[in-house]
Amino acid sequence: MPKLRKRISKWSYGRQRQCIAQKRAEMGYHTTPLNEKYTPKACHACGSRLIERRWLESLSSIKCHSRGLKDDADLNAAYNIALRCQDYRLKVQMIPVEN
Repeated sequence: MPKLRKRISKWSYGRQRQCIAQKRAEMGYHTTPLNEKYTPKACHACGSRLIERRWLESLSSIKCHSRGLKDDADLNAAYNIALRCQDYRLKVQMIPVEN
């Protein structure tokens, strides 16, 4: 649906998140937005923010100064978001349910 894709691409990121959460709520799924701050600026392996980011023609990459890790910047941010999701799930599981 090209017209719909074109219309959605003009929306702000916050509006896209809000619409996705609303649609998931209509289907009965609970959605908790996570804080994505510093996910592209931290190494996913060690958590260090001492990274160097380079932009080439078609991709961007990072190099961690602590461990020497070289990785794609978008993939690194996705790893960091996934790690935050796992941490959030563990915290939610440890909360006792009150009757």
